[in-house]
Amino acid sequence: FPLLNNTPHAMNEADLVHESPALLDPCSRDDVGLLAFSPDGRPVVSPAYAGNADARLRVEKSNLLLNLDYPTFNEGREELYNKLFSWLSGEIGMRVQKISLLMTLRMICGG
Repeated sequence: FPLLNNTPHAMNEADLVHESPALLDPCSRDDVGLLAFSPDGRPVVSPAYAGNADARLRVEKSNLLLNLDYPTFNEGREELYNKLFSWLSGEIGMRVQKISLLMTLRMICGG
């Protein structure tokens, strides 16, 4: 697997902590946080890490080598985004906002 900045490959299990993988690990909570998707479904670096050069490189390498922006994947993510946006903008979204408001009022009023 490719590593960032030409860091050396681990020669034993103890050396694994010194590797800096270039590909995102979907089982790593930290790595999952580096990836976001634009409304049109394209994978992008998360806005929280936009200024982090290593994060950007890892997202770009993962996108290239794992084909994260395959057109069918993008279309599916865009469709999901549009459904969620519509759902949250509609009646369900209004209910969620009302519930959130009621919970906030209860917290403020001590009820």
